[in-house]
Parts: sequence; structure tokens; C-alpha cells
Amino acid sequence: MKIVYLFAVLFITSLPAWAQRNKLTYGPYVETLINQGKLPAASKVGAGAGIGMKVQLLTGWSFTASAGYVCFKGSTTQKSVSAADDYQVIPVRLGVEYKLPVPALYVKIEGGTATIIGHYSGQGTKAIVTPGLGVHLKSLDLEAKYETWVKENANSSIGVKAALSF
Repeated sequence: MKIVYLFAVLFITSLPAWAQRNKLTYGPYVETLINQGKLPAASKVGAGAGIGMKVQLLTGWSFTASAGYVCFKGSTTQKSVSAADDYQVIPVRLGVEYKLPVPALYVKIEGGTATIIGHYSGQGTKAIVTPGLGVHLKSLDLEAKYETWVKENANSSIGVKAALSF
């Protein structure tokens, strides 16, 4: 286990030098998703946060990766507020981004996994497909996206993601 921590520390400390050579950007993001499917949570609106990175591959093309946490609030009563029935997910996504000829606009497609945790963890892991359209504004990135989680049934949501990049 100590070797894993050692590699994590070495990776994090080498990011700034690697970023300057390979045009790597990374930073935190927040997102809001509006559920279009049938999640067991009471709330149709989910909120999430995480960290993402982007590496420029060729002119106009970039590789993207992100990992985070999303929560759709469960039912609550006035006497007690419990997070036990919140629908909680850990999404991990990999994808490609293409900068459009229009200044600052891009299209993105990502795929990955959504691991359900907490009360509904028995549902396991779902596959993610996420197309999006966004705009880069200096170090701020705003993206509108359509996300689908698939296992036996598909569950989709529309959302907005705001990210900072360093």
C-alpha cells in the first residue's frame, strides 16, 4: 500500500513539469444533472463535483479524463433528514474533445463507468456515454451535456458542467 502512495505523490509532484511539455491541463469541476429516466431517488436534480484533465494530442484534438461524485437526493421527512436513500454515483470518464473552427467552441464524447455506492450499491456499475458541447473561456470551461447510464435499463440526464483548468 505504501508503494501506491509513493507513486501517487510522485505523479502529483511531477504534474506541473509534465504539463508544460505536453500541454496538459487539469482542475476541479462541478456539475448539475436533471434526471430524464427513472432513478429511485426522490429528487430529479443531481449535483456533483470532481477533477478532470485534458491532454492536447494533435491540433484541435485532445484526450480527456475525469472522476467525481454525483448525488441525487432521496426522500426526506421533516422529522429526520437522512442520506441513506440518496442515489450516489462515482463516474469515471475517458474521452476525446475536438475544438471547432468557431472560436472557443468544442464538441466532446466521453465513455466510462458509473459505480453506484451507498443505499443502492447493489445495482453495481453502469456504462456511461456522454456527448457534449462546450465553450472555453480562458481558464473556465462550460459544457452542456447529455449523459446516459446503461446496464439493463438506460437512464439519461441532461446537465451543465463548469470546470477550472490550470
